[in-house]
Amino acid sequence: MTDQRKLTRRDFLKTAGAGAVTLAAAATARSALAKGPHPGDPGAGNQRWVMVIDLARCDGCGDCTEACTAMHNIPFGQEWIKVYKVEHHAGGEGYFFPRPCMQCDNPPCVNVCPVGASYKREDGVVLIDQDLCIGCRFCIAACPYSARYFESFCRSTQADVAALFESRGMEVARYFFNM
Repeated sequence: MTDQRKLTRRDFLKTAGAGAVTLAAAATARSALAKGPHPGDPGAGNQRWVMVIDLARCDGCGDCTEACTAMHNIPFGQEWIKVYKVEHHAGGEGYFFPRPCMQCDNPPCVNVCPVGASYKREDGVVLIDQDLCIGCRFCIAACPYSARYFESFCRSTQADVAALFESRGMEVARYFFNM
């Protein structure tokens, strides 16, 4: 004889209710984890952003430099990320070493800025507020990694000023914009 248990309506509702509660709890937990505190949010605590570069995979292509240049509106010829080729003296194969801004724990560029244009967010990212910057270049002198530069004009302003100078004589434009 087979032992078949008859499922009552009450047992069905208990099981369905327990399953629904479990699914709701799982969905809520997943949503909370996905939305959880992001670095920079007031509730983020001690979380910090870092950038990890796998030197074994770096082939010196310069994509990181191009991405940084595009993202931060860096003028042509300037770089925040420099890629060095390190040679082995024993005849072994060398490797590439990208050197970006190190996002220092106690950034000297922030400490020397007289107007607070260089600042460090709660999540550890070191940035420059271009609207506050007075162009003193103290941050450039203080950076131990030479990862700072000074751009006297933003790109949109450069185009307007270059057009003005061009209308008055190309030599002036060449002087200001290294054309």
